[in-house]
Amino acid sequence: MYKKVPAVVQEMVKTICDRLGEKSPHARFQVYLILLHVGPRETLKLFQETISIYEGPGMLTIDGKRKRTAGGILFYLTKQRYKGLLPSAFYTSPKKKKEGASHAA
Repeated sequence: MYKKVPAVVQEMVKTICDRLGEKSPHARFQVYLILLHVGPRETLKLFQETISIYEGPGMLTIDGKRKRTAGGILFYLTKQRYKGLLPSAFYTSPKKKKEGASHAA
């Protein structure tokens, strides 16, 4: 997954994602970017705050219709606090293939 990333960073990404219930490679990449650009101390503070919010009152989505997932809380807090620090790759979602789309020409 992370060829040139130190093992300790890989382990931090895995631990945070596992605790948040984030399984997608893109979510893991986002956590890696947080660690890389915000630093381990700040990332752990964000993680701890995320868990407090998630296990406490929760946080509603923008439309107010449902509570955010733990990962959603972490990414929201990160975007709000470190907007200028993160690369554009943090904000983009992987493109999903359309159902029924054919690759044959």
